[in-house]
Amino acid sequence: WAVAALSAMMVMFTSCLNSGTNEVSGWTSGVMTRNMNAGGLMMLNTGGAMLYVPELDNEDTYPANTCLGVNFMIDYSSDANAAASQQNYLVASLLQTPEVIEQWRATFATDTVNLMDNEILLTSAYAASNYQNYVNGWLILASSVRASSSQLRTMEWYMSYPAQLQAVDYQGKRCYDFYVRATMEGADETGATVTAVPNAYNVKTAIDQINSIEKAEGNELFYIRFKYATDTLNNQITEWKMTDPMAMQVTQQ
Repeated sequence: WAVAALSAMMVMFTSCLNSGTNEVSGWTSGVMTRNMNAGGLMMLNTGGAMLYVPELDNEDTYPANTCLGVNFMIDYSSDANAAASQQNYLVASLLQTPEVIEQWRATFATDTVNLMDNEILLTSAYAASNYQNYVNGWLILASSVRASSSQLRTMEWYMSYPAQLQAVDYQGKRCYDFYVRATMEGADETGATVTAVPNAYNVKTAIDQINSIEKAEGNELFYIRFKYATDTLNNQITEWKMTDPMAMQVTQQ
């Protein structure tokens, strides 16, 4: 992949300045949050900025802690954003229907040898995405898999990590390894194609622990890598492949 530094303090906007205007449009992801500093409005926390999108201010449809990917537009010249620096949020509008990103909880890796029931091999644990981010303990990451649309609807995703987190030196980088796996049902492969599927994994426990380790070492960055199975024999995984390392910033909180 193209290595991208993900940080909890970083706004993950993939955006462009619209010609001749003071408008920015693009893509981002985040977690729906009730902003008590703004009268309790529901906002999208992107990790480095709060976005108030009126269409998303509906807790019945988008409850707190929902992970979303959005195609947005911000007009910096609008009256709504005139006091953005004082109100500490930006007002944005949607350019298309937001994507609700499925959420999963990362767990300890207890068995990295035997295949799970209905487990499939991924094309990659990481696929380029407009949504990659780390917000409030949620790692938003896309993985690619060859499947039909009907098969995709049956998929369940798993992220795990060693119970004892220890850095591995890789090309001078302190890396921590996570496993990405998936199961899928259905034999109908009609129209099957390689698809990038975004998911959100709650990795707060692991990342907080890693952050503490690296902070104690006096480091400003650490790296995470993702392992995914690429070959099997007799219902056992015989080969794992590793993604390139992805940088994460050590927070000082």
